[in-house]
Amino acid sequence: METRPLGRTGLSCPVVAFGGIPIIHDVSEEEAVATVRHCLALGYRLFDTSRTYGDSERRIGLGLGGRTRDVILTTKLGPWKVESEQDAGCFVQESLTALGVSRVDVLMIKNLDNENNLRRALDLALPAVKRAQHAGLVGHIGMTSHMPAFAEAAIRTGEFSVAMLPHSIANRSHEPVIELCHQQGIGVLAMKPLAGGALAESGERELPSVWEALSFCLDRPGVSAAVVGVNTPHQAEVAWRAGEMIAALTAEDRDRLIAQVETLGEDYCRGCGYCQPCTAGMSIDVILQLADRMRRFPDDDALRDASRAQYRSMDPTAEACVNCEECLPRCPFDLNIPERLREAHELLGG
Repeated sequence: METRPLGRTGLSCPVVAFGGIPIIHDVSEEEAVATVRHCLALGYRLFDTSRTYGDSERRIGLGLGGRTRDVILTTKLGPWKVESEQDAGCFVQESLTALGVSRVDVLMIKNLDNENNLRRALDLALPAVKRAQHAGLVGHIGMTSHMPAFAEAAIRTGEFSVAMLPHSIANRSHEPVIELCHQQGIGVLAMKPLAGGALAESGERELPSVWEALSFCLDRPGVSAAVVGVNTPHQAEVAWRAGEMIAALTAEDRDRLIAQVETLGEDYCRGCGYCQPCTAGMSIDVILQLADRMRRFPDDDALRDASRAQYRSMDPTAEACVNCEECLPRCPFDLNIPERLREAHELLGG
C-alpha cells in the first residue's frame, strides 16, 4: 500500500488508517482487541482514538500490547471538558495510562467547531499539551474540526502540525482548508471518508464502492491518510484491500461519483456517535442510519425488511425519546435529532 508523509512531522503512514470509534459499539472487549491485532497483521500503522471515545484507548492499547516502534498513535482531548491547564494535563496522562504507553505521536485537541472550543483550546488546553510535548510525552500537536471556518482559524494560528478534517465524496466542504494545510505542510487525516458508512453499501445500488470512495478521498493533494472506522476483522480487511486498489481519478470520475451520492443530501447521520449517551438509552446513530438507508433506497424490499427487523429488535426504539435535547449540542453536523428520531420511528416501526 502507498505510504505518505504526515505533513512536516517527519512521520509517514499507509494511506488507510484505523479509526477508533466503532470498537466501542456492539463488540466485546475481546472482539475489539482481536480486530486491532488483525489490523496490525494486515499492515495498519496509524491508530487513531480519543479520551472521549469511551474505552477505545484502553482497547487499542490492549490490542497493540505496548508495540510502538513502527506504529503511529494519535489521540485527542475535548476542550469543552477543560476548565484549567491542569485539567488538560490530567487528560494527557489519562490517555497515556489507558493506551499503556509512555508517549503518543500526535495529541489532537478536538472539535474546534465553535468559538468556545477554539478559545479553550488555545488558552487552556494548548499550553498544557505543549508542556507534555516538551516533556517527551507528546510528539506533535494537532486539531480536529467539522466546521470549515473554525478549522481555518485554528490552522492560521500556526500552532498545529496535524489536522483531522471530514472529507469524502459526500462532504467536500473542507477542500479549501485541506489546500491551506497542504500549502503550510500540515498533515491532513481525513475522517469519515466513507460518510459514516453511508458509502460502504453492498449490493446493486448506485453508490460508490469502498475503493472508489477512498480513491476520491485520497486524490485530494495534502491528504496523508483516510481514517476508516472499523470494528470487525472483516471490515478492517475490506478497507485495507480497498486502499491497496486506490487509483488517480479523472475529472469525469469525480463528477460521476459526486452525482452518485447526491441522494445523501446534507441531512444524514454520519455515525460518529458523538450524540451518545442517550438519556433514554437508545442507540441514536444506529437508528438514524437505518432510516437514512431506507430513504435512499425506497424500492429495495430486502433492505426495507432487514432494516425494520433490526429496528424492532432494538430496545429501546426511537419511540422512547423524551425530547430532552441533550444530544443536540453534541452533533457536529447540527442535525435535529429528536425530529429525526420521530421520523425514523414512523419509517421503521410501520
